Amino acid sequence: MQMMEAFMKFPMLALAAALLAVSGPTQSTGFPDRAFTHGGSVRLNLAAAAYHLRGREDDRIQVRWSSSKPAMKDRLHADVEVKGARAVIWTIAPHNSGARFDIDLPSRCDLDVDLNAGDLEVRNIEGNKNVSMWAGDVTIDVGKAELYRRVEASVRFGDISAPPFNRSTGGIFRSLSWSGSGKYIVRAKLFAGDLKLR
Repeated sequence: MQMMEAFMKFPMLALAAALLAVSGPTQSTGFPDRAFTHGGSVRLNLAAAAYHLRGREDDRIQVRWSSSKPAMKDRLHADVEVKGARAVIWTIAPHNSGARFDIDLPSRCDLDVDLNAGDLEVRNIEGNKNVSMWAGDVTIDVGKAELYRRVEASVRFGDISAPPFNRSTGGIFRSLSWSGSGKYIVRAKLFAGDLKLR
């Protein structure tokens, strides 16, 4: 059974690995910071790549990108649209681009992430989080469990590790459901990959 699980999980993760294979990033590129409301909501429509989302103390959005392949540098792009307390971020990256995007956001905001394939890391951001991804690994720093009202997560092929909520599971069709007395909700759905809530 373990061999079959590994076999079924491999193609999707191999795709993500191919997209993200790096030998050292080129100099990063980006655009000027955009002012954004602390406590707002951010929708992220993300192309296949590696993503690092980080909370910052000031109320601004900053996006930077780089690639391990110099020929791809001019083919990577991102844009941000801000309307009041809502922002939408788009990224563009060709297949197998070796791209990495670093996105800084206000440390208090709600996230709605749609990512096809790649790796996603979220650090130092307090708020509701909704993540949907096809293949790759997701790591979210959630902080203390008492901040959350509900946590719902599922992985078709892969592992779920959630120490703050005393849950861990792996294999095929894995899921996590947790309820508390906090105010935030976390939802994460992956087809193939590993999910870590830490």
